[in-house]
Amino acid sequence: MVQSTLSPGVQSISISDYDHCLEEPPQSRWSTTLSLVKLGANENAGLLLVIASQVFFSLMNVSVKILDTIDPPVSTMQVCSLL
Repeated sequence: MVQSTLSPGVQSISISDYDHCLEEPPQSRWSTTLSLVKLGANENAGLLLVIASQVFFSLMNVSVKILDTIDPPVSTMQVCSLL
């Protein structure tokens, strides 16, 4: 057991206190990452929707600017008629 001089009220910790951690099978890095992503997505669903809407708005804005640079310019209504 490793002892050190500690302030009053602070417990000393030994390596043998963590032996039970070694007995549990370790999770793979992929499953740990996936569970953290799921937890984060569930807690921040509203923020993720706002981010997604901003991304699609930006893509729409860029596509309109690209279509306007074509000679002759393609209007939005012409694109809508093609779809």
